[in-house]
Amino acid sequence: MPAFVPRFSRLALPLVALLLPWSVLAQPYVARHFGIDEGLVQSQVMTVHQDPAGFLWFGTLGGLSRFDGLAFTNFTVEDGLASNVINTFLSDAEGRLWIGTDEGISVFDGVRFVTIDESDGLPDGYIYDLLDDPSGIVWVATRHGLAYVDAGRGHSVAEDIAGPARGIFSLTRDKQGTVWMATSAGVCPLRAVPE
Repeated sequence: MPAFVPRFSRLALPLVALLLPWSVLAQPYVARHFGIDEGLVQSQVMTVHQDPAGFLWFGTLGGLSRFDGLAFTNFTVEDGLASNVINTFLSDAEGRLWIGTDEGISVFDGVRFVTIDESDGLPDGYIYDLLDDPSGIVWVATRHGLAYVDAGRGHSVAEDIAGPARGIFSLTRDKQGTVWMATSAGVCPLRAVPE
């Protein structure tokens, strides 16, 4: 038995050392619920975004809620939103909040909303995703194709830029600057063509 104890302690010490950090990480999390009674515009939250000023924005099926850490401020079509169905957000370098809805884009400058929709040339009003570009444009993923908005000069639409895929669901940019699109026909990289 004496030979077993030293052997056991040699095995047990590294095992305890491995498990000790997990006990520190096993902290309990507490979730607090915020709903309509606490001021949220509607209870079905579809997307969340934190802007550079620290406000939390919640996009719901019934409008937009901004949370300052204490209270909610709500916005709906009555305040100028393109739609109450909010799908995605983007904060741009100018401090504006871009809101992708099921009826176009609402751009909020902190005072008012400006709408960009199919009448302005978007291929579809259902906006799945938004991605800012270092060149100052905002890429727009829609149900029927890809568009871009040049915030400094109105907007321009890039027709059939995704090839055979019409539905563009998600956008991201890699370290080399290539925009990657998740489409209804697979993944599609978008690279700038040298002039």
